[in-house]
Amino acid sequence: MPIAHRIYIGTFTLFVILTLVALSWLGYSYYNLPLEERFFNQAHVLFKPGGIWGHGFGIIGRFIYLQIPRSIEGRELTLSEVRDMKSNIGSILSGSYKMDEESRITIRICYSLSE
Repeated sequence: MPIAHRIYIGTFTLFVILTLVALSWLGYSYYNLPLEERFFNQAHVLFKPGGIWGHGFGIIGRFIYLQIPRSIEGRELTLSEVRDMKSNIGSILSGSYKMDEESRITIRICYSLSE
């Protein structure tokens, strides 16, 4: 696995862990309250869905969700399906356009680096 990909995955993992720790530390007393009492708690301004933390987590969650490759029907793609798509793109580009040998080699190198 290339170092850039490891850094990318490590960053997301670290972000999730830090978010979990922060949410546990700051939101424990708020999320332990019954739903009816949360509105009257001081932390409601931060943790409500439209609050700073609640809204921010929604945006971040959506961003992470969008990173998952999906089919046109919305089904999550398997890793083998993503790899097949990559190889098909290389074949389509090579077959559809008159590419010189250097361009074909570049496509093969890019494909092998992404695995």
